[in-house]
Amino acid sequence: MRPVTLLYYNDRFWIGTGTNAAKIKQIKENKKVEFCLFIEEEEKSGYIRATSEALIVHDNETRKLLAENMPYFRDFWKSPDDPNYTLLELVVKEIEYLKPGGLKVEKISV
Repeated sequence: MRPVTLLYYNDRFWIGTGTNAAKIKQIKENKKVEFCLFIEEEEKSGYIRATSEALIVHDNETRKLLAENMPYFRDFWKSPDDPNYTLLELVVKEIEYLKPGGLKVEKISV
């Protein structure tokens, strides 16, 4: 498990991270990842959990586009060509949804 900042842009999920981060080594060995988003509504809680495949993005145009739309990009990297900048795309395969206050988890294959 690794904390990340998940970016939803152009109907896709992205993560910008350091090239030497432990998560990159792990993803190279096993690209299956999950993310979980806690949701709260009127003091009741639930979640959205997604099983995904993490892909390392090498396409320069995509890397540049996401760098321009990642609010925290300049806090960590100099440019989209920075060798320490790795862009991941998370391709969602399955979603679990627990409605806040609900008792039944819904599973949706994507």
